[in-house]
Amino acid sequence: MLNYAYYYQRAIQDHSTGFKLVLGGTGLGKTSGIKEVVCGEIEQERKFVYIANRIQLLEEMIRSLDRLSPGCYVILRRDLDVVLHTLKT
Repeated sequence: MLNYAYYYQRAIQDHSTGFKLVLGGTGLGKTSGIKEVVCGEIEQERKFVYIANRIQLLEEMIRSLDRLSPGCYVILRRDLDVVLHTLKT
C-alpha cells in the first residue's frame, strides 16, 4: 500500500522546486510521512519548508527533528501567539 512518505518522495524527485499542498483528514499520516522523507538519507542535501495550520503539528515536528539536526528550524508564530507570549513575559 502506498503511503504519504511515498507520495512526498515522488513529488520531491519529480520537481527540483515548488509547492505541494497535501490534503487529508487527521490521522492519515501526513506529518509522520514528511518526517520520514526529511530524515531519510536520500534527501539530506535538500531544504524543506513545512507549514501547518496547527501549532501542535509544528511543535511535534520540532521535537522529532531536533534530535537529528538541532536548531535547523524557525517557527513564525501567529500574531496572537506573539502578543500572548509578550503579555505573559
